[in-house]
Amino acid sequence: MPEITPPPIDDSEVLLAAIRTNAETAHVLAAIASGGDPNELIATLLQPGSGPSASPEPQPEPEPEPEPEPEKRPLYSTPAGNQPEKPSFPSFLSAIPRSFWDT
Repeated sequence: MPEITPPPIDDSEVLLAAIRTNAETAHVLAAIASGGDPNELIATLLQPGSGPSASPEPQPEPEPEPEPEPEKRPLYSTPAGNQPEKPSFPSFLSAIPRSFWDT
């Protein structure tokens, strides 16, 4: 049985993974790329207490309180108060005189 060897690991992939997981390293590399002194910037990374254990863990932002729901009202409503009395018969029959119904 032939021995299986893993494919070689690309150093650039390892470097990119490290940069993605450490924002401070990404900022230092960006400062070096923009013309900063590499020795000075790397020294800031290597200072005792500048590691991930010394920096406080980011606190999750508190969730905003939900806005109160607006008062629910029916789609069709009539204003309260004195309203004229509705006729006891449908409006399409209003053309017929009341005397007809009284007989």
